[in-house]
Amino acid sequence: MMNSLILYIKTHQDVPLSHMNLILNNIIKGPFQFSWEGNFGKLVLEQPRTQYVNLKLSFDAICSDLMDDVSFVIVPRHEAKIAEVIQSMSRTGLYNLTEELTRLLLKNPALREELLTFQHEVSEDILETIKIYLELNMSVNLVAKTMYTHRNTINYRISRFIELTGIDIRQTTNGYYVYTLITWKK
Repeated sequence: MMNSLILYIKTHQDVPLSHMNLILNNIIKGPFQFSWEGNFGKLVLEQPRTQYVNLKLSFDAICSDLMDDVSFVIVPRHEAKIAEVIQSMSRTGLYNLTEELTRLLLKNPALREELLTFQHEVSEDILETIKIYLELNMSVNLVAKTMYTHRNTINYRISRFIELTGIDIRQTTNGYYVYTLITWKK
């Protein structure tokens, strides 16, 4: 699941699971996990590079097949609060949650604490290392020099953060998501 890509799917009208499965199976080649509840579901792409490209290229066809506007939202990790936030969004299209994060936080400042659950899953040292790592453009060497710490320790902390939270901060959008939540002040 570490190298997979998580997307939430939302439609305006109810679509049978069998119909949604048929559409996705025709577009996404290779293994994926899918759960669906009428007009909202979760899709986990297990070969994200090629499967995401197929999904992106076929987005108009999916909308046409469903005769509905569809939202595909890429999320850094699966949790109930993120699902709830996405269900309340009205924007349709294929986009990353990070594209909407600042707007959502401005609209609802309390959302930060609800999405910042990962801060309780890691130690203060790891969280501080992650913050500096993201500020220094993901350069392990610069972080090690700045923190007067061996680069293996920095790599260990980054790996540990990813292991504990399920958020691969080495991916730019996930790093942006984490950094925005850590540093957000209104």
